[in-house]
Amino acid sequence: LNGFSAFALTLLLFEAAAPRTSPFVALLCRCGLPCWPCTLLSPATASSASSSAASSASSSSAAYAAVDAALERVREWVALGPDLVTHEMPLLGAFTCLSFAVCAVLFLKGYVWPSGPDTSTSSNLAFRFYWGSELYPRAGSLHLKLLLHSRLGMTLWALLLLSALHVQQHALGAVSSGLWLCAGPQLLYIAHHHWWEEGYVATSDIVHDYEGFYLVYGCLAFMPFTFTLSSALLAHHPVHWGAAAAVLLASSTLACNLVTFDADGQKARVRRTGGQCTVWGRPPKLIRASYTHVQARSCNSG
Repeated sequence: LNGFSAFALTLLLFEAAAPRTSPFVALLCRCGLPCWPCTLLSPATASSASSSAASSASSSSAAYAAVDAALERVREWVALGPDLVTHEMPLLGAFTCLSFAVCAVLFLKGYVWPSGPDTSTSSNLAFRFYWGSELYPRAGSLHLKLLLHSRLGMTLWALLLLSALHVQQHALGAVSSGLWLCAGPQLLYIAHHHWWEEGYVATSDIVHDYEGFYLVYGCLAFMPFTFTLSSALLAHHPVHWGAAAAVLLASSTLACNLVTFDADGQKARVRRTGGQCTVWGRPPKLIRASYTHVQARSCNSG
């Protein structure tokens, strides 16, 4: 829920510079999620701000009027409903700018305030910005890599898919089989990601790749907006499959997802037991590799 609130606040900040970017907060409100920006923008808060503006000195009236106008614009934006896919291009621009800003902060943080010994030693500043300055950047107890990848990137991916389903349901009164077959497997994959998050944080891009533009932009902009292009298209141009074709496609995508989940589970089980387990009834064959870290630490792949 903290991730949802942070995500909503980010979009509210970009709304000030790019109005009508996306009605994300409405989705939070309708889901009943506790989000303090929604409380801030409630009618009671708005009326309180209006009464304060009326009673303030004339020198402050212009500032209060500007705040009231901003709140009114955001309330109108919220009233549009969770139609994210219609505003995908402004959202993509906003998250691209956010990616550059986050990477700039992480780049400076790696120099001034590193979170641990796993920092980049490259003297090429352009490469360091792209590849990252730190492996596991933190802000206090906040794991920034997990926040950006899982809480924001994966959540945005799911919200864009849900928005596509909502748009078609609202326009046609039903969701076409084509859109269900496109968005359904992706939502299943995202649900599995959040349910089995401890397994995903052990994958190579989390364990070995530093937190730079390569990962930040990929998770905040490239992944959610590229993977949902087909769903955004189908939301406005429905495709209806016959029963036999729909069952065949649904079965094949479900089978692919289950194979992926099983492979992930096997890798996690082998890592957890050090290979002292069975996979499909047989002991696994492991390749253990020793290597030296850039900071002269001896490591083992197992």
